[in-house]
Amino acid sequence: NHTSPPHPPRDDERRQLEVEDTVAWMLGRTCDLMVSALKPDEHLHGLISALVRLLVDKPRIGGNCCWALMNLSDQLGGQLYDETTSAKQPSPLEPYYTGIIDQLLRIMEKYAFV
Repeated sequence: NHTSPPHPPRDDERRQLEVEDTVAWMLGRTCDLMVSALKPDEHLHGLISALVRLLVDKPRIGGNCCWALMNLSDQLGGQLYDETTSAKQPSPLEPYYTGIIDQLLRIMEKYAFV
C-alpha cells in the first residue's frame, strides 16, 4: 500500500482553524472578564454546548474551551445568594456538570489518561 505524505492544510482549512481558535479564546476571555454580560437563561445552554462540543477539537481550541469552562465555573460555580429571600440558590451551571464531566472523561479515555 502506498500512502501519500501528509499535505499541509489548505488555506480555507487554516482560516477555519484560525476562526475557531479565535472564537474559543474570545469566549474564554468573555467568561473571565465579562461574565456579567451573560444572561444564563438565554446564553448558558448554547455557550456550554458549544464549549463541550469543541473540547475534542484541535488541542489549542480544546484548551481554550477548557479555559472558558474554568472561568465560568470560577464566576458562576458557587451557590448564589438571593438577596430578596435570603436563601442560597444553586449555581446556573449545576444542570451542566454531568455533561461536562462526561465529555472530559471521554477525552481522557481517548488519549489514554486513565
